[in-house]
Amino acid sequence: MGMDGFFYVTLFSNSFMIIYSKNKTTCFTVQLTHEIVLDTDRWKVGRCDFSGPPPEVGTLKPKLLFGDTHALIYCTLINRQVMGLLKNPCIRTYIHPTTFCNHVFKSVYCMSVQKRRYRDIPIRIVETLGNQIQFGKHSKIPIKIVLYFRRV
Repeated sequence: MGMDGFFYVTLFSNSFMIIYSKNKTTCFTVQLTHEIVLDTDRWKVGRCDFSGPPPEVGTLKPKLLFGDTHALIYCTLINRQVMGLLKNPCIRTYIHPTTFCNHVFKSVYCMSVQKRRYRDIPIRIVETLGNQIQFGKHSKIPIKIVLYFRRV
């Protein structure tokens, strides 16, 4: 896969609800249409795009480590690392906006992938202490995450 040395995977939180009936906006698993098989262990992944509803007002409490408006996106494709006070597979943080979220990053921070084969990708969106972000009345708007894979 990735004959040119890179490729993108787009994930939606409302995909495959029949298979993953317990999926929620902030905690979901997406089954891939095609299994990802990486030809070597020299691949990295990063998040380059994120969109979704704004978190419910008041759900993100002030944190001394990141400021008062950061949330973390966990993705088990990567190894755990310390972010805030916890050690988790955080692929990127994002700033909680006051309107509809839409973040496209010019700089993609890539981390080594754990395995060479993937059939599904689980995602969790939490605040710095591990509590899930609440989306309230906007929870019907799906989260969209675009992952960037590149060979190193």
